[in-house]
Amino acid sequence: MKAFELATKGFEGKAMAVMSSFNWIGTVPSCANNELLNNVLRGEWGFVGMVETDYDGSYGYMITDHCIRNGNDLMLGFNSAESNKLTDESATAVLAMRQACKNILYTVANSGYYADGNPASGMTNMTKLFVMIDVILAVVLIVVDTIVIVRWRKKKKQAVNE
Repeated sequence: MKAFELATKGFEGKAMAVMSSFNWIGTVPSCANNELLNNVLRGEWGFVGMVETDYDGSYGYMITDHCIRNGNDLMLGFNSAESNKLTDESATAVLAMRQACKNILYTVANSGYYADGNPASGMTNMTKLFVMIDVILAVVLIVVDTIVIVRWRKKKKQAVNE
Protein backbone atom coordinates (compact mmCIF):
# COMPACT_ATOMS: atom_id res chain seq x y z
CA MET A 1 0.00 0.00 0.00
CA LYS A 2 3.06 2.25 -0.09
CA ALA A 3 2.18 3.61 -3.54
CA PHE A 4 -1.25 4.69 -2.30
CA GLU A 5 0.27 6.25 0.80
CA LEU A 6 2.71 8.27 -1.32
CA ALA A 7 -0.09 9.36 -3.66
CA THR A 8 -2.13 10.49 -0.67
CA LYS A 9 0.51 12.45 1.23
CA GLY A 10 3.85 12.35 -0.56
CA PHE A 11 3.63 15.21 -3.05
CA GLU A 12 3.64 18.99 -2.99
CA GLY A 13 0.42 20.16 -1.47
CA LYS A 14 -2.01 17.76 0.07
CA ALA A 15 -4.58 15.35 -1.31
CA MET A 16 -8.05 16.66 -0.55
CA ALA A 17 -10.11 13.74 -1.85
CA VAL A 18 -9.64 10.07 -2.59
CA MET A 19 -11.75 7.44 -4.30
CA SER A 20 -12.36 4.10 -2.68
CA SER A 21 -12.00 1.26 -5.13
CA PHE A 22 -14.68 -0.87 -6.73
CA ASN A 23 -13.35 -4.16 -5.35
CA TRP A 24 -13.53 -6.20 -2.17
CA ILE A 25 -10.93 -6.49 0.57
CA GLY A 26 -11.55 -9.92 2.00
CA THR A 27 -15.28 -10.12 2.62
CA VAL A 28 -15.90 -6.35 2.81
CA PRO A 29 -16.23 -3.97 -0.15
CA SER A 30 -13.50 -1.32 0.03
CA CYS A 31 -16.10 1.47 0.08
CA ALA A 32 -17.31 0.20 3.48
CA ASN A 33 -14.01 -1.05 4.89
CA ASN A 34 -13.52 0.66 8.26
CA GLU A 35 -9.97 -0.71 8.65
CA LEU A 36 -8.90 0.79 5.31
CA LEU A 37 -10.79 4.09 5.35
CA ASN A 38 -10.62 5.09 9.01
CA ASN A 39 -7.69 3.21 10.52
CA VAL A 40 -5.19 3.35 7.65
CA LEU A 41 -6.26 6.33 5.49
CA ARG A 42 -7.43 8.76 8.15
CA GLY A 43 -5.55 7.35 11.15
CA GLU A 44 -2.09 6.17 10.03
CA TRP A 45 -1.75 8.44 6.99
CA GLY A 46 -3.45 11.47 8.56
CA PHE A 47 -5.76 12.08 5.60
CA VAL A 48 -8.24 14.92 6.09
CA GLY A 49 -10.75 15.34 3.30
CA MET A 50 -13.48 13.40 1.60
CA VAL A 51 -13.65 9.84 0.34
CA GLU A 52 -15.83 9.08 -2.67
CA THR A 53 -16.83 5.65 -3.89
CA ASP A 54 -16.07 4.42 -7.34
CA TYR A 55 -19.18 4.17 -9.51
CA ASP A 56 -22.08 2.74 -7.55
CA GLY A 57 -24.17 1.04 -10.19
CA SER A 58 -26.58 -0.37 -7.61
CA TYR A 59 -25.02 -3.79 -7.72
CA GLY A 60 -26.25 -4.56 -4.23
CA TYR A 61 -23.01 -4.51 -2.26
CA MET A 62 -22.20 -0.79 -2.30
CA ILE A 63 -24.74 0.06 0.37
CA THR A 64 -24.72 3.76 1.18
CA ASP A 65 -25.50 3.26 4.86
CA HIS A 66 -22.54 0.86 5.27
CA CYS A 67 -20.24 3.18 3.33
CA ILE A 68 -21.06 6.30 5.34
CA ARG A 69 -20.80 4.48 8.67
CA ASN A 70 -17.33 3.20 7.75
CA GLY A 71 -15.59 6.34 6.49
CA ASN A 72 -16.84 6.88 2.96
CA ASP A 73 -18.42 10.30 2.49
CA LEU A 74 -19.86 10.51 -1.00
CA MET A 75 -21.43 7.96 -3.33
CA LEU A 76 -20.70 8.21 -7.04
CA GLY A 77 -23.86 6.90 -8.62
CA PHE A 78 -27.55 7.44 -8.50
CA ASN A 79 -30.29 7.27 -5.90
CA SER A 80 -32.80 5.03 -7.63
CA ALA A 81 -31.77 1.73 -6.04
CA GLU A 82 -32.89 0.77 -2.53
CA SER A 83 -29.26 0.16 -1.50
CA ASN A 84 -28.50 3.83 -2.19
CA LYS A 85 -31.27 5.30 -0.04
CA LEU A 86 -30.61 6.31 3.53
CA THR A 87 -33.62 5.46 5.67
CA ASP A 88 -32.01 4.93 9.08
CA GLU A 89 -32.57 7.92 11.37
CA SER A 90 -30.77 6.53 14.42
CA ALA A 91 -28.25 8.61 16.35
CA THR A 92 -25.29 6.67 14.93
CA ALA A 93 -26.54 7.19 11.36
CA VAL A 94 -26.99 10.91 11.98
CA LEU A 95 -23.47 11.16 13.44
CA ALA A 96 -22.03 9.31 10.44
CA MET A 97 -23.87 11.61 8.01
CA ARG A 98 -22.69 14.69 9.93
CA GLN A 99 -19.11 13.48 9.71
CA ALA A 100 -19.49 12.82 5.99
CA CYS A 101 -20.94 16.32 5.50
CA LYS A 102 -18.07 17.83 7.48
CA ASN A 103 -15.52 15.99 5.33
CA ILE A 104 -17.20 17.10 2.09
CA LEU A 105 -17.52 20.73 3.21
CA TYR A 106 -13.91 20.77 4.45
CA THR A 107 -12.76 19.56 1.05
CA VAL A 108 -14.78 22.19 -0.82
CA ALA A 109 -13.71 25.01 1.48
CA ASN A 110 -10.02 24.09 1.16
CA SER A 111 -9.99 23.11 -2.50
CA GLY A 112 -9.13 26.48 -4.00
CA TYR A 113 -12.72 27.19 -4.94
CA TYR A 114 -12.63 29.81 -2.23
CA ALA A 115 -9.83 32.33 -2.56
CA ASP A 116 -9.13 34.55 0.43
CA GLY A 117 -12.38 33.39 2.01
CA ASN A 118 -14.51 34.36 -0.98
CA PRO A 119 -16.05 32.03 -3.52
CA ALA A 120 -14.33 32.12 -6.88
CA SER A 121 -16.13 34.54 -9.11
CA GLY A 122 -16.25 34.92 -12.84
CA MET A 123 -15.46 32.35 -15.47
CA THR A 124 -12.52 30.00 -15.29
CA ASN A 125 -9.84 30.30 -17.93
CA MET A 126 -11.10 27.09 -19.55
CA THR A 127 -14.63 28.48 -19.77
CA LYS A 128 -13.29 31.75 -21.23
CA LEU A 129 -11.36 29.77 -23.84
CA PHE A 130 -14.42 27.76 -24.87
CA VAL A 131 -16.59 30.89 -25.07
CA MET A 132 -13.96 32.60 -27.20
CA ILE A 133 -13.78 29.61 -29.55
CA ASP A 134 -17.59 29.52 -29.80
CA VAL A 135 -17.73 33.25 -30.63
CA ILE A 136 -15.00 32.93 -33.29
CA LEU A 137 -16.76 29.94 -34.88
CA ALA A 138 -20.09 31.78 -34.83
CA VAL A 139 -18.56 34.81 -36.55
CA VAL A 140 -16.88 32.63 -39.18
CA LEU A 141 -20.12 30.74 -39.85
CA ILE A 142 -22.11 33.99 -40.16
CA VAL A 143 -19.57 35.39 -42.64
CA VAL A 144 -19.57 32.17 -44.69
CA ASP A 145 -23.38 32.01 -44.65
CA THR A 146 -23.59 35.66 -45.74
CA ILE A 147 -21.19 35.07 -48.64
CA VAL A 148 -23.10 31.97 -49.76
CA ILE A 149 -26.48 33.77 -49.60
CA VAL A 150 -25.17 36.85 -51.46
CA ARG A 151 -23.67 34.68 -54.24
CA TRP A 152 -26.84 32.61 -54.47
CA ARG A 153 -28.99 35.74 -54.84
CA LYS A 154 -26.66 37.12 -57.54
CA LYS A 155 -26.87 33.85 -59.49
CA LYS A 156 -30.66 33.79 -59.11
CA LYS A 157 -30.91 37.41 -60.25
CA GLN A 158 -28.69 36.66 -63.30
CA ALA A 159 -30.79 33.63 -64.17
CA VAL A 160 -34.00 35.73 -64.06
CA ASN A 161 -32.46 38.50 -66.21
CA GLU A 162 -31.33 36.05 -68.92
